[in-house]
Amino acid sequence: MTEAAEVDTAFEVEADSLAPTLKRGQKPKAVEAMSTEDLVELFAKVIGNSNQQLADSILKLREEPVDPAKQANEKFDREQARKQRQRIEAAVKQAQKDCPHLAGSNSLSDQPDLLGRTCIIWHTSDSSETYGLCLNCQRQFHENDEDYAMWRRKPSICKQSRAGERFFSDPMRARAIARGEIASN
Repeated sequence: MTEAAEVDTAFEVEADSLAPTLKRGQKPKAVEAMSTEDLVELFAKVIGNSNQQLADSILKLREEPVDPAKQANEKFDREQARKQRQRIEAAVKQAQKDCPHLAGSNSLSDQPDLLGRTCIIWHTSDSSETYGLCLNCQRQFHENDEDYAMWRRKPSICKQSRAGERFFSDPMRARAIARGEIASN
């Protein structure tokens, strides 16, 4: 066996990665034509490829095995939890819609307020917005709600509360941020 053939069989790598001019299965004609820099580059590519394969193998070993049944169960659980959240949100919205917002009208009370007063706490925030909170259903009444004025005019059994006062350069933006309509930043 010639020296060139021995070197050729010693490193079995893809021809595409080493010498773009060679076709698959085609062997280099002579080793003597390679310079020292070419040999160093060849060894670097061979070592680089094996190091990358080694790193990939180690990373693959660290991965947990994928259990398709477990993935399917987790996906099913997430879907069920999402549907449950939607049902709860719909039930809360319906309860808030059906609530008369009158004092003594919840299931724990014996009788509704004889004067027909609401159980809405009215609070003025530091952004100077006055909003209400029904003690029965936890619905919030904001100034931009269509029925806000109607409920604001009705007497309540609750005293109005008030936060401290602050100065805002843009009070309407501060109100929108407090209502969660826009992000703070």
